[in-house]
Amino acid sequence: MGESVLVQLGIGGVFAIIIIDRFVAMIIKLKGTKNNGNGDNGHNQICKDTKEVAIDTNDKVKTLHSLHNKTTPDGLPVWYFPQSIVQDQKEIAKAQTDTAIHLKALAESVRILSEKQRR
Repeated sequence: MGESVLVQLGIGGVFAIIIIDRFVAMIIKLKGTKNNGNGDNGHNQICKDTKEVAIDTNDKVKTLHSLHNKTTPDGLPVWYFPQSIVQDQKEIAKAQTDTAIHLKALAESVRILSEKQRR
């Protein structure tokens, strides 16, 4: 899975994928479990595996939460706020300023030509 897919899924989708992955792994392991002779048919192992999955999932959710909980000094979430956007916004503002200057010069040229045309 690519990083962009994980970002688009969000924390709920990632959590669901983790749960499904762990559940499938546990089911595969259970299918291979045979009666171990003491009458529990691997139930103790199932409980241990389930506990391990729960602890692992909890740790992963905490990690995701800590990543999503970080903010910039302005209070914007870092996870959803690419740092390059500030530079992009500055470049857009400069381009708009340059465009405004050229449009002003063009308007002045049109005004002068208009005046000459009227005479």
